Amino acid sequence: MNPEEDHGPRGLSRRTMLGVLLGGTSVGLLSRFMPAAFALPLLRIERIGLQLYTVRKLLAGDVEGTIAAVAAAGVKEVEFAGYYNHDPAWWRALLDEHGLTAPATHEGMPADDSGWEAIMSRAAAMGHEYVIVPSVYGGFKPSRESWKNFAARLNTGAVYAKEHGLSFGYHNHDHEFAAVEGTTGFEILAAETDPDTVKLELDIYWAVKGGQDPL
Repeated sequence: MNPEEDHGPRGLSRRTMLGVLLGGTSVGLLSRFMPAAFALPLLRIERIGLQLYTVRKLLAGDVEGTIAAVAAAGVKEVEFAGYYNHDPAWWRALLDEHGLTAPATHEGMPADDSGWEAIMSRAAAMGHEYVIVPSVYGGFKPSRESWKNFAARLNTGAVYAKEHGLSFGYHNHDHEFAAVEGTTGFEILAAETDPDTVKLELDIYWAVKGGQDPL
């Protein structure tokens, strides 16, 4: 995905928004904590990661070339969102060739709970540590009951993940924050999923778009 074409609120590109956010954050922090800033060492991000969904169109046309370009750009780890008809052994060899690790993957909900086993087996073979469900399934109709049922399915997925030594979570968009019968889908998920086995991966952009304050 071209970052200049993926626009957020008010038509700003992701690249422009990132620049604004970084600039505003650095100015705000320095103006407020100027004395302490000079006493602390410069913090560095040692490993930059990329969600491969961002380059899905490129991957569809050229997997090897896209992964090589991602690594050449300085990315050290990737999060999967599809495997493009290649098995874990093939992928691990390609990642090793370019010095990349893949700690996480996004996996859609299986048609039924019998599908969790295949998902977790592949994730374990890939060497992932985390399996994240990135959205509700197609045709989902929000109600208190449907969100509770969805939470129950996430709890089941977490059981399969644990059996394979994996951590498990859910990644929100904005629809989780829409009002539903006096509450929201996000509140139901937080209340109904097992906090020890189902993590909530908060997407800050989508939380803001859903009218929330991430803090």
